[in-house]
Amino acid sequence: MESELLIIPGLASPIFKPQNKVYDLLQFEAKKRGINSEIVCMPGQYDNETINNMALDNLAKFTFDAATKTVINRMRNLEDKEIKYTIIARSAGCTIVLNSLFHIHPNYLKNIVFWGITPFAKTYAVFQKETFFEDCKKKGTLTLSIQQNCLPVEYLIENLETNIPIRIGIGEFDEFCSSYYLDYLNKLNKNLFEKYSVKDVGHTVDQTGVKGYDKYINCLFME
Repeated sequence: MESELLIIPGLASPIFKPQNKVYDLLQFEAKKRGINSEIVCMPGQYDNETINNMALDNLAKFTFDAATKTVINRMRNLEDKEIKYTIIARSAGCTIVLNSLFHIHPNYLKNIVFWGITPFAKTYAVFQKETFFEDCKKKGTLTLSIQQNCLPVEYLIENLETNIPIRIGIGEFDEFCSSYYLDYLNKLNKNLFEKYSVKDVGHTVDQTGVKGYDKYINCLFME
């Protein structure tokens, strides 16, 4: 294997069916490229069997702070071993990685790709829904009131200082983000990231062979 890849999921659990297909595809594509990949499952993210059969009150819950600490720990593990690695983060996972970069200054992180980065206003609107906790549970994630400690992605972008190559990818039909929003982020911190737009796909890509799939994968793997 040439390098390591950390795959950072969004709020929905990456091991809960059916959204696990999104992450299975990324690991499949990584393996084709000789890359050893790891899906970094956050505290509070579970599989179907756990959600359906376990007593949930005593299980760990998803919080922004706990997720950030989890990512930092995985990065430090690779840094301590002097292993070169890359990061692909999706959706809310983009915010988690951005926040992590304020607490660790990696020497072996080669590049970062953010896919489907979401404006804080839309994230906050999701948090405020009456069905928020139940909606998360239906996607394998048990949560607390996480909006109180979730920093706005715009603030993180504006204040981040790094020389690590960053690409932000967006699908043409992403319901949460637009090309105009990426232009706005670029104005907050010029030259921080490369913008990459992919036609014919949306926020979630979970099967091969669909229109736009190859360019989506090229975006994520910096090809």
